[in-house]
Amino acid sequence: MGSPASNYANTLPRSPRYESLDLWRCVACLAVVAFHSTAICYESSRSSDLPGLIVALTARGWMGVPIFFVISGYCISATIDAAKGKDRKGRNYFLRRFRRIYPPFWACVGATAAFWGVLAAFGQGRLITGTFGSVPMVPDLSQLTIRQWFGNLALAEMWRHNFDGVAGVM
Repeated sequence: MGSPASNYANTLPRSPRYESLDLWRCVACLAVVAFHSTAICYESSRSSDLPGLIVALTARGWMGVPIFFVISGYCISATIDAAKGKDRKGRNYFLRRFRRIYPPFWACVGATAAFWGVLAAFGQGRLITGTFGSVPMVPDLSQLTIRQWFGNLALAEMWRHNFDGVAGVM
């Protein structure tokens, strides 16, 4: 008879996921978010004070991109390998990916559009349009074409022009 701890460990369901990979993907994503949120400040804060140190550290957050893609590539490969030999169709894989990616993305786009609309309704639309220093901000959303809206909502705007031949990346 084993110890209570070993009996408990044997009764836990075995998870095919590697929770530590989820943690590392989260760290990589947060590094990229920190990088983008402080990128404007980087050039103007090369000092030895604490804010300058924080900005200097977040300036290396771009390294989260290759880390995220390597881990995601492994996860996708592991999913495909686990499905090998089972009666699963490729379309089921893509449907699951679609359900996992697009609804949260569209919810964020909707919340952002609502926030932009509220700012515009209160005469504060200038807070998110125009430029911030030398960095261009969001353009007037009413100026986007139907093709640009579709490209953005389909997460395909950067390569949409390869299909319809119309430039205008947003």
